[in-house]
Amino acid sequence: RGPAGIVTSSTSPESGGPAAMVIVDSVTCPVGEVALSGGWELTFTDNNDFNKVFIQSSKPGSSGVPGSRTGDQWQVTLSIVSNLGGGNFATLKAIALCSD
Repeated sequence: RGPAGIVTSSTSPESGGPAAMVIVDSVTCPVGEVALSGGWELTFTDNNDFNKVFIQSSKPGSSGVPGSRTGDQWQVTLSIVSNLGGGNFATLKAIALCSD
């Protein structure tokens, strides 16, 4: 690995909707590494629903996995503030830049 680290993303993104709710997704860095920064990928079954959501937070966290370091996780929280149309859903995937 170079000094910049590696980018990793959640392997099981969280979905929410059609009702108003909060969804949270996180990604954990490999054991011995920490999340230097992070972000998200957000997809919709209907892009017209984009104005019904907002990212509440995007921050480091800790998984608590034995042998892991504090700050080994990136956690993203999405608020769906209005019902999405029909049976539509939003899917949130957390992404992290990990390094040792």
